[in-house]
Amino acid sequence: MTKLTKTTPEAPLRTAPQQTRGQDRVKLILEVAEDLLLSKGYEALSTNAIAAEAKISIGSLYHFFEDKVAILEALITRYNEAQFEMLKVVHADKNVSLEGYVGSLLTTLIKFSEGRPGLLIAFSHAVTASPKFEKMETEFTQKLTAMMGAYYRQRNSKLTEKKALLVAWTVIVMAEGFLLASYDSKRAVERYREVKKAIRRYLELYL
Repeated sequence: MTKLTKTTPEAPLRTAPQQTRGQDRVKLILEVAEDLLLSKGYEALSTNAIAAEAKISIGSLYHFFEDKVAILEALITRYNEAQFEMLKVVHADKNVSLEGYVGSLLTTLIKFSEGRPGLLIAFSHAVTASPKFEKMETEFTQKLTAMMGAYYRQRNSKLTEKKALLVAWTVIVMAEGFLLASYDSKRAVERYREVKKAIRRYLELYL
């Protein structure tokens, strides 16, 4: 029998699986939910539809998730965790050129976004559907800016922690703005070059 541990009240999961079987079940639920979001939209998404498509009992789904909003929140969490891990690799080398760093940062974000077609759909509905969404995103941004800020201080020891965090936040806003503006755009390459130039010149002020 799969051992389960209660999570905190803020967690999307009702119970967190500790063994492979339970982890695989949660992964399946999220993958099916993402597929249904893409094929039928959020309005048609339901716990019954997810359970039927995943070929699991509705009781098994409810064992992990309270409702479809909790599943949406878990998808957001998975997206954020995947993005953080990819960006952590980008910030592992403090000796890379500034040009190389900015290029790697943007191409990694593009790769992340293109590999997850359900990303924008999930986020657009979570804004209104999830009462936890704003807090989740605030905490993720804080985690990301802390990691990037520490990296910038490695490159320039004269940067204060406060300034490094502000620089990191500014870079995130610029990069994410580019992704949103260039989504499915024929001008993506042109915009990429301009945003890359803007971020590089901004970072030249501090790194």
